[in-house]
Amino acid sequence: MPPLVPISLVWMIVTLLPYSFLTYMPRVPSRHTYWASAGLALIVASGFLAFRQRAAISNRRWLIPAMATIIVVHQFVYLWTVLHRRYTFRAEPTEQLLKVARETTQSIHASCFPYSAVIAQYAIQIGTERSSKPEFELSPEAAKHPDARDFCNSIVEGTRY
Repeated sequence: MPPLVPISLVWMIVTLLPYSFLTYMPRVPSRHTYWASAGLALIVASGFLAFRQRAAISNRRWLIPAMATIIVVHQFVYLWTVLHRRYTFRAEPTEQLLKVARETTQSIHASCFPYSAVIAQYAIQIGTERSSKPEFELSPEAAKHPDARDFCNSIVEGTRY
């Protein structure tokens, strides 16, 4: 085992260790895994270097660009199949909000929105082109309004009133 692998494993554990004490979150958000991902990248690099040495010994240097191509294609396919669908589904509530905001000038009442009301208002400000922009209301009173809308979906659950 290359000496870089144990160092990388320790790095990953140390960077994720603080999140093991969080009792209010069932998972670590992806933005908190970036430092740990650096350790994983070092492990992949170590494996790639070992692969390069073995390919050079067996006089099959063509395997090196082939392996790099396989890794890049895998990442590309994963991004555009799995992650694209997930990102689209997460953006769906905001897209629904913007569609409603473009069709009305009155206040938009919501019974559920997965993100902060500040984010919703900011999305309306930058996502609508006309000068009069509707206000966004997310509160127990807004949820009782006859035109209150539910912007949440099964992946992005938010504040429900």
